[in-house]
Amino acid sequence: MPMDRLPTEIIDAITEHLDSESIKNFRLTSKSAAQKCLNPRFLSLSSQARTDFTPDSLQNLHSRASHPVFRNAARCLIVQVIVYDHRGVCPKRTKLEIFYGTRDPWGIQWLDKIQQERDSLSDEFVIDSLATTLDSFPSLDEIQFEPRVLIAPGVSRLLLIPSHEFPWMSHVVFIVLAAVARSSTQLRKLDIYNGCRFGCPWLSRHSVSASEFAFYIKRIKAEKPARRSLPIEVLGLTVSNISSEDWSRAGNQTSLRASRAVSPSNDGHELNGFSGVQQLLQLTSKLVSLHLTFDFEMEENTRGPEDPYKIFKSIADDVHLPRLKHFYLTNFSVTGNSLLKFLGSHPQIISLDIWRASIPEEERWNPTLRYINTNMPVLRSVGLSALRKGDRFSGHELISILAD
Repeated sequence: MPMDRLPTEIIDAITEHLDSESIKNFRLTSKSAAQKCLNPRFLSLSSQARTDFTPDSLQNLHSRASHPVFRNAARCLIVQVIVYDHRGVCPKRTKLEIFYGTRDPWGIQWLDKIQQERDSLSDEFVIDSLATTLDSFPSLDEIQFEPRVLIAPGVSRLLLIPSHEFPWMSHVVFIVLAAVARSSTQLRKLDIYNGCRFGCPWLSRHSVSASEFAFYIKRIKAEKPARRSLPIEVLGLTVSNISSEDWSRAGNQTSLRASRAVSPSNDGHELNGFSGVQQLLQLTSKLVSLHLTFDFEMEENTRGPEDPYKIFKSIADDVHLPRLKHFYLTNFSVTGNSLLKFLGSHPQIISLDIWRASIPEEERWNPTLRYINTNMPVLRSVGLSALRKGDRFSGHELISILAD
């Protein structure tokens, strides 16, 4: 008996043991097989959609969003942030990166062709196309960013070197946020290079620049059709304070290539302080959960001793999130006053986690710890670890407060 004539129950039992590629191949055998394989398992395997903003991937994403069945299965959109590897031989940059040997000239030409196709699309075209597609996914719940190195056709690796070498990392986030603002999607979760979702923040060395991001958010707000508030409820964000000048200097140390990004340095605008994160949070006033991570690999690139503290100070001064319940702060430099001000503005927090945060050497953690202990009555869970004063670990202060 042909496979496609088997009862649906038996086909369901068979597909329970197949991966998504095998099920896709089986669906191509006949119309009957294609219909019978649309079971809950296959749809669950189809919950992720991907794009890297090349013409083909945008067209494939649009086709999926137009499908009467698969458009409803999509729950998460993964935006692949592509860096093109034109090196002839892969040098060993980290022990996690894989060797792939000498490259042939055809592979290099293929990479050039793919990058040229991507760069031929204007920001306006990509934003408009993505916004239209987002509106066609009724059940889309989350967007994640996945930096990858493209090596050859069908061959790519996760990008493990620091993303500060590529301004394109921040530019892709701008494109996605602009599309969300232009669409009517009810997207709930947004993960912007948040390494903690991998369980290892130090493995994800990708971030957006707070100063560059201010420029991008200003562009989003200037759009007439854009919404004043984004629907996002869960936000994970890794940020750095590196500038476009630092990017340019670091970028000269690598032969990897990314698409050209518009930034204040090449668009005739000046940096707008460190208010990028603050402005993004003002656009996402419906947040219930917020995870902020600072890219500590970039601390040596700060322009002055006060720079690291300005990012969180601008958040504490100008951001109020009335629905915030869960707050996670990782690797940030904060002052005692700014942290107290933020916590005082959000008494409804029920889950608080502060890891590897640093205050100025002359300050003490005691006032903040006592405030958490006595002035946050609805708080249900607290995680405090690797607290620092300058570069020193301050665990003794935490122990003394808990002893009281």
